Amino acid sequence: MSSEKIWLALVGIRPLSGNEYFNNAGAYVNVACLAESQSAFTSKLRFNFEYHNFKVFDIDDIETEETLIIHNDENAEKLRLIGEIKQGYKFAWGTFHTFDNEDAS
Repeated sequence: MSSEKIWLALVGIRPLSGNEYFNNAGAYVNVACLAESQSAFTSKLRFNFEYHNFKVFDIDDIETEETLIIHNDENAEKLRLIGEIKQGYKFAWGTFHTFDNEDAS
């Protein structure tokens, strides 16, 4: 039996050259994926964003499905991401909350 859990985090990203997703300075986005540990999770999310021409500059609010406490609409998005992983997706990301200020981080 696999020891993987569903991990979630809020990730700060900036577009790299060749990025076709948006032209803003950056964005924050909730993500989820299966991983055996927190370090495996952060490695997978960094790889996924780099593959799509993003640089990760911040990873915050790391938690597992078991530790998630539902108390606002942001967590409703996290529940949707968990559902996508349970449906077989390898990686799920939520709404990109973009910003235009280069100094934002």
